[in-house]
Amino acid sequence: MVEDQSYSWSYAETIADNMKIVFTSPDAPPTMKAKALDLAISAAAYMNRFAAMGTCIDMITSVKEEPLGMLVANVLEAQRNTFVNGIEPTECRNDSIAKMINSF
Repeated sequence: MVEDQSYSWSYAETIADNMKIVFTSPDAPPTMKAKALDLAISAAAYMNRFAAMGTCIDMITSVKEEPLGMLVANVLEAQRNTFVNGIEPTECRNDSIAKMINSF
């Protein structure tokens, strides 16, 4: 659904909010959390929905631990041509993420 962009621009916020639930779940494995973030970033970028972008940035800057930090850094590298390239590295709590953003 996200890739097909078969939803209204306002639904991008719903997607981001739902992916944040997965991302913050203590039961979700890091790979699932990274996929949830990737989907949220794509939905926010496709529909240019600033509230959804803010949700994604909150998820990115909240990460402290590895291996999630490395997985998120990989997502950011793949999404580097979106709004994520505007994140301030000093806002990040994880070194892998901050280093990836610095490389943009």
